[in-house]
Amino acid sequence: MDCAICYAAITQATGKIELSCSHSFHINCLASWFETLNKTQRTQECPYCRHGCSELETIPISREMREMTILHEREIRYYRASLRIANENADLAWEDAREAEEIARNLNTELHEYRLEQHARDVLEKKKQSKEKWAKWTADIKK
Repeated sequence: MDCAICYAAITQATGKIELSCSHSFHINCLASWFETLNKTQRTQECPYCRHGCSELETIPISREMREMTILHEREIRYYRASLRIANENADLAWEDAREAEEIARNLNTELHEYRLEQHARDVLEKKKQSKEKWAKWTADIKK
């Protein structure tokens, strides 16, 4: 089961609390939510469904748990930022790959055109050599 606040798995080590509406959270996450909620409004409600909950008043939290909550929230923000950066880098890499493909396509076209031009030059050169040989051969015959 995952915490509806941080979306991480709830384990015995992280601590679990279930509200009367049957939604489960990490104790630290819910305590942090409750602290924020107390600053902004007077009613106490489930972060998931907004059901009024009186249990929120009785959440026991120590200073150590509060510090762990802060560290946990920082880690979540760090990993979300890392994921966002990774996605941006993946997008840039994808754009670079498309650009490289376009360059390769253009180079391939240019190479093909160059080969055609070279072939045309070779054909003209052979034609010129053939004419010269023909002229020499006909001149030899006339002598």
